[in-house]
Amino acid sequence: MQITDEAKVFLTDMLKEHNAQGIKVYVTGGGCCGPAIGLALDAPEKGDIVKEINGIQTAFEKEAHETASGITLDLNTTEEGKGLIIKGMDQCC
Repeated sequence: MQITDEAKVFLTDMLKEHNAQGIKVYVTGGGCCGPAIGLALDAPEKGDIVKEINGIQTAFEKEAHETASGITLDLNTTEEGKGLIIKGMDQCC
């Protein structure tokens, strides 16, 4: 997994605002293309794989670690505001 510099700035602000230490990547369920992943401002739990990615503490549930290996977390800016977007997930459905 990669985190762009723009996403890092956004995440750093969110972590400070919510007094959180890092993000957590987890499996949200499966579909016709395999597991889907989600993100949360959350502390690592026992059994998580913890890495620092572009200065952001990132905890992966074991099931999510391999799925997230090829993705990039980036910042998406629209008229409605800013938010994170996951790039690189297989969109086969």
